[in-house]
Amino acid sequence: MADVTESFPCNRDVDFVVYFDCVDTLVLDHNHLHEGSRFPTSYLRLQTLWANFNLISELERFAQSLAKAFPRIRYVSLMGNPAVPGSVRGSTFHDYAAYRSAVADTPVLALCVDFPL
Repeated sequence: MADVTESFPCNRDVDFVVYFDCVDTLVLDHNHLHEGSRFPTSYLRLQTLWANFNLISELERFAQSLAKAFPRIRYVSLMGNPAVPGSVRGSTFHDYAAYRSAVADTPVLALCVDFPL
């Protein structure tokens, strides 16, 4: 079991993760990840991804990419991204409902946010 943290380097893609064959937790906070970011295909070990404070604005597309690239992924933290409502931004009930609907349609077990699902 290993963790890799790559915060603040402004990555748009995470192809470098293939060089870490024992990683099950990856922290990519404060980068430039977005729904079109490339992920390595079939990286089997990864179970937890933190991608807080990136540029993700289309949650469903991003979650589909994650599920395809990381088939064992179970926990994803996306706080501070445009697609994720948050108490700091003063999101509305509609924002939270839309988010819950998008999360319900993804194969990811849990998305960690700053409000209760």
